[in-house]
Amino acid sequence: MAIRTVLSMFNKDVWTWYIVPWMIVGISFLINIVIALSVADESINTSGITSLYVYMFIAGMLALTQFFHFALGLNIRRADFYFGSLLMMLFVNAAMTLILVIIGQVELFTNQWGVNLHYFYLSYLNAGSVFQQFFSIFLTLVHVTLAGATIASIFLRFGRAGMFIFFGAIGLLVSIAVLLMSINELWVPVFYYVTSQSLLSIATFTLPLTIIYIVSSYLFIRKAIVR
Repeated sequence: MAIRTVLSMFNKDVWTWYIVPWMIVGISFLINIVIALSVADESINTSGITSLYVYMFIAGMLALTQFFHFALGLNIRRADFYFGSLLMMLFVNAAMTLILVIIGQVELFTNQWGVNLHYFYLSYLNAGSVFQQFFSIFLTLVHVTLAGATIASIFLRFGRAGMFIFFGAIGLLVSIAVLLMSINELWVPVFYYVTSQSLLSIATFTLPLTIIYIVSSYLFIRKAIVR
């Protein structure tokens, strides 16, 4: 019952989950249509759809920070709040994935909207069967959304000090990784390895990390401090 209340609470925020992301995609798509019309017969491959992934990363952070204290004020258990939030994020990502796959097929059928614009259907992102496309896009969306949710859970658990320590540690690890790769001249081999993999392979590779996000964010929410 409490989880239903959480889902209802999120669904009332239609702008965040259902309107704004598609407004961003729609505006970006229209701009690219205008550009495609202006360059005549040239084929255009755009990365405009990445704006949706960036937005879902931010939405993942807002999902927890925006409603956490409000949910506790309704006497909703932390576990119920978290699992309700998780279900909402999974549902929205699944719906978005379905829409993206369908529009991608429409783009393919219409010969890239008649203007050679590759916006929703990209050869790399949409490789394989429709099921593989759905699985790849869904896992990627879930990964970035839960990454945002995990960062939000760190803030709720440890506050600003925890965020400074977290991003400081991430910055240190990235710096060490960059240094080691430069010393061992690994940039080119790593680049060729990544580009040789399909999106499905990369998305599947992120699955263990996504599970870590789910477990860690749940534990942080269970111990989150009410300020």
